[in-house]
Amino acid sequence: MKEISLRAEITAATLYYHFSSRENLIVETLESLLLPLIQRVWSTAKEIEDPVEMLLTMSSRLLNATKSTPWYLSLWSRELANEGGTLREFLGSRINQTHLQLFLAKIRRGQAEGSLNPQLIPELLFMSLVGLIYTTFLGQDDWAKICATQISDHQVRQHILALLTDGLIKREESRHE
Repeated sequence: MKEISLRAEITAATLYYHFSSRENLIVETLESLLLPLIQRVWSTAKEIEDPVEMLLTMSSRLLNATKSTPWYLSLWSRELANEGGTLREFLGSRINQTHLQLFLAKIRRGQAEGSLNPQLIPELLFMSLVGLIYTTFLGQDDWAKICATQISDHQVRQHILALLTDGLIKREESRHE
């Protein structure tokens, strides 16, 4: 709190007056900055009926959140991707359960109808999307240097969507059957 008050050029007393504790400051900050991003992504489950379109829109919204908020990826990698991150419980408790259940039901329906791979585990799918998108963006600059090339944000977006829609191998039959 002292460091925050120094950086904000206000007294610690003023900061405590508005937030009463470090935990309240964290919760209010996250609810005003992070929660709207998460709610926008998860609202896709309610807004879009088609399972494939829902996944693509959800992925697009994750991509947009990643690029529109420069602090988002570092926060995710530090606080959510690592075991013991302080935000795991905060975010887990704020996922709209109705949206989550709609998401899972639509994935299962897409599998039953044949539009989604039946080998997908619905409960792991969202985190797989998050991992694919965030890890790719986090490594974009480093891999561009290693490969001595330029990789634009547009190329990263194209790559991720190609993996989601066509997978790694284009063929009629799955290798896992």
